[in-house]
Amino acid sequence: MKQICPSCNEVMIKGSLQCTECDWRFAFQSSKVTSDIEWFELIEELSDQGRLFFTTNQLFIHWQRPRVLKLDATMARIYLAILILLASSQLPVSINLFSVLALSLLVYIPVLGRVLALLFNVRWFKRIVNLVMMTVIASAYFWFNLNIAALIPILLFCASIIEYQWRRTHLGKQSFMRQLQRWQRYHKIPELLVKPSMYHPQADLLGEGLYDYGVRDVLIVDQDLTVDLLTKNGFLKEHKMILLSLNAYPEYSAQFARRLLTMEEDVNVYILHRDGRDFKETTRQLRDLGIKKHRLLHLGWGGKSRRQLIDHLGFTPKEWDAFAIDSLPPESLLEGLPVALEEEIPLVEILGPRLRLLT
Repeated sequence: MKQICPSCNEVMIKGSLQCTECDWRFAFQSSKVTSDIEWFELIEELSDQGRLFFTTNQLFIHWQRPRVLKLDATMARIYLAILILLASSQLPVSINLFSVLALSLLVYIPVLGRVLALLFNVRWFKRIVNLVMMTVIASAYFWFNLNIAALIPILLFCASIIEYQWRRTHLGKQSFMRQLQRWQRYHKIPELLVKPSMYHPQADLLGEGLYDYGVRDVLIVDQDLTVDLLTKNGFLKEHKMILLSLNAYPEYSAQFARRLLTMEEDVNVYILHRDGRDFKETTRQLRDLGIKKHRLLHLGWGGKSRRQLIDHLGFTPKEWDAFAIDSLPPESLLEGLPVALEEEIPLVEILGPRLRLLT
C-alpha cells in the first residue's frame, strides 16, 4: 500500500508518519477510509485555493457528497445482483457462467457506478425499481430454477451488502468530525470559520454600507456565523447594505439598522433563514430590530429543494434543523444570493438546478 504526500506528490509507504522530501506530517497515515490527499484537495476545492472562507457545515457537505454517491452505487449493485440472479435461472448453464460473470464485473466499472448513483438519487426512479423488483421476486416463486451459475450473483449480492454496511458506518457527522479533529491536530485550516468574530467594525470588509446614509437595504440571516461567512468573503464590498443576524449580531450593525428603520419606512428588509425556525420567535426578533411596517421580503431557504438535498445527502429528519444556509458551497452562495436579492425571489429558485447537481 502507498500514500501520496499532498504537498510534493511524493509516493510514500503506507503508514509513514512524515514525508521524506518536504516534511509533511501525515494525519491519516494508517486510515482505511480517508487520506491526507483527500482532505487536502477537499479544502483546496471548497476554499477555491485559499480564496474563500467556509464553515464546518460547508466542509461536511463537501466531504459527505462523494460518499453518498458511492453508497448509492453500492445499493444499485445490490439490486442488479438480484436481477442477474433471477435472469441466470432461465439461461443454460453453459451461457450463464460467462454472461453472469461478465454482468457481475460490469457493475463494478466506476463510470457505470456513478451513473447508477445519480439515477438512484431520483426519487421516482427508486420507486419504479422497488415496484419492479418486488413484482419480479414475487413471480420468481413460480419459475425460478437454481443452478451453479447463480453462485456468482449470490457472491456479488453478499459482497455488495457488506460494502453497503461498511460505507454506511463511515458516513455522517460523527465520522466527519472525528476525521476533522484528527486533521486539525496536524494541520491548521485558516479558511475555516468556527465561531463568530466580527464584534468590531472592519472597514476593509464592510465596504461603505455602514458609513453611507444612502443605504436602503437590510439583509437579516438566522445564524451569527453566516454574517462572518458573507462578510469575510467580500459580500458587503460589492453590495451596499446592512448585514446582521436575528440575534442582533454584530451589535454595531444592529444599532445602525435600528436607527435606520426608526427614521425611514422605505427600507427593503430581506430575511434569509431555514424553514425549521419557530415563527413566533422569529417575529419577536424582527420586532426587536425595529421592523414594523417595512417591506419584508423572504428569500426563502427551505421548501422542497432543501428537503430533497437533505435527503440525498443522507441526513435523518432529526438532523434537518442543523441544515442551514451555510450548508451551500461558498461559491454557490456568493453567486446565487445577489441574484435572489436583485430579482426578489427565493434563493432555492436560483440555486435549484445547482442543488440537484450537488447530489
